[in-house]
Amino acid sequence: MEDEPRIDLNRGSQLRFAAESALPGVPASVSFVQMYMGLPIWEAGVTVTVLSDPLRVVSSRSTFHHEVELANLPPPEAEVLKVTPTLLRQALRIKGQRQRLSVTGARMLVYRYEAPKRSGRGDRLSGVQQEPPLLPAPSVPRTVTPGVHYIVVEIFFALAMPDTGDVPWRAFMEPQARAILFLQSGRADCTGQVYLQDPPTGGNAGAHTDFSCRDSRPAPDNGASTRAYSWQSAVPDGSMGDRRC
Repeated sequence: MEDEPRIDLNRGSQLRFAAESALPGVPASVSFVQMYMGLPIWEAGVTVTVLSDPLRVVSSRSTFHHEVELANLPPPEAEVLKVTPTLLRQALRIKGQRQRLSVTGARMLVYRYEAPKRSGRGDRLSGVQQEPPLLPAPSVPRTVTPGVHYIVVEIFFALAMPDTGDVPWRAFMEPQARAILFLQSGRADCTGQVYLQDPPTGGNAGAHTDFSCRDSRPAPDNGASTRAYSWQSAVPDGSMGDRRC
């Protein structure tokens, strides 16, 4: 098992091997994550596509951050990773104890703060029904500058919601100001079709079966079925677990 990233003040930007995907007869992809001072930079790295016989690189994709300058000082690791539900409630400005909150993991990383993306929402994908945020992101202090890198604590937590039960979340907290720079929900509602067979094979291009997680009623006339997806578990390895019903 690979060791957890640790702060090393003597290290600048480096690439560390992250993953390799290879299947017989198809190009292989090799991914590297960008590290700075021993910590991974959020969504930064390089991926190359290679072919064998002869071995050669045929394409590459880079999200490398060429200029990294930290706006905050590295905090003591032992202290910063002691994230308690009470501390997180204060940072998120959740009042009262009616909503159950549990912290499931934490690690440090480097994050380039971008105000438009702090809610964790990107462009709407086809079939995804976006809702108002279940947990509004609190405002950040004026001292936090967009486009600048910060060492943050990535916190995985679960928050009990009245209609959906426990919803997993990911939050990036700047440890000095305890400001939430990024907040992402692990829940998304999608619409789509589920087929036992693809229509041409089944002999009926219009037939489909509704496997809705919300109910088992027949699908609507327009052929769309609603399905609610959520991250099954919040895990401290950079992912948010399997997406299941």
